[in-house]
Amino acid sequence: VVACLRAKTPAELLRALPPNITGLSTPDFGPSLDGVVLPRAPAETLRLGLQQPVPFVVGTNREETSRMLPPPAQIATPQQYEAAARTFLSQFAWPSTTVDRVLAAYPASSYTSPHAALVALTTDARWTCPGRNYLRALAANPAAAVYRYYFTHTLDAARAPAASRFGSYHGLELLYVFGTLEIAGYRPADADRALSRRIQGYWSRFAATGDPNGDGAVRWPRYLVRTDSFLELREPPVEGTGVRTTECDTLEAALSGAGN
Repeated sequence: VVACLRAKTPAELLRALPPNITGLSTPDFGPSLDGVVLPRAPAETLRLGLQQPVPFVVGTNREETSRMLPPPAQIATPQQYEAAARTFLSQFAWPSTTVDRVLAAYPASSYTSPHAALVALTTDARWTCPGRNYLRALAANPAAAVYRYYFTHTLDAARAPAASRFGSYHGLELLYVFGTLEIAGYRPADADRALSRRIQGYWSRFAATGDPNGDGAVRWPRYLVRTDSFLELREPPVEGTGVRTTECDTLEAALSGAGN
């Protein structure tokens, strides 16, 4: 295999990539388990409790996939939503009864639009619920301090009317972590700057001490499996318990029932 890959030209390697990766598909390429750098899958390492007992921060955004999916105009009806959702769920190779059960947990009528329902389903399946699984595995090691965040802040609608419609999209929190809110000409509101300062404080204290708390900041609780405790990153931040619990329980049951 190594000799084969080394014989390929850059153009040949590029042609092997998927032509288009969207929020409805999963790329075929990922880290290789080579037995040296990665002796086993990260999830397996966590499940076996083999990770080093170092502090962890794990979190996700509320609308991770909103900028990756077909635009709202293409997911405007319940029928279009269901078709797109079934396309997304087909990658899990679940039986039709399982897919129907998952779709029943995400009715378009429960969201502001069919597109919003698709964002919720794909975000939960791709980020929120897998994140919970990683947190549970990490927290099984009593020597590791684990913290969960849930980023729900959005750009100011009056200052970014187009981008704000995507909600708390994938990567948005990084603008607040690194204080780069002025990107693409955005003029931060006072709430944006305040939240950025808070997040930089949490991240800096965590990097220095392994604990994000201190300096009078809103308390960030350690993650507990029984309560699914977290800090909601909005302005101002607020403690919470349970992120999309019912939905994640449904998806977890679907995975378990499918033998995965």
